[in-house]
Amino acid sequence: MVAVSRPTVLAAAHVKARFALSYADAFAVVAAQDHEARILTGDLEFAPVVEAGIVAVEWLPRR
Repeated sequence: MVAVSRPTVLAAAHVKARFALSYADAFAVVAAQDHEARILTGDLEFAPVVEAGIVAVEWLPRR
């Protein structure tokens, strides 16, 4: 778990406003940025965020 501060909430809201992501996914983006981490996912909704250079994703195979 990651502690959620007001700046984190606002950053996630900005990500959600800019991209078609769920609020939970927007938090994942912000957490990955804060911790210089990659997101591991097969969810193609993250593609625009990757293309914008916002966060790195390691793509998992889709079933």
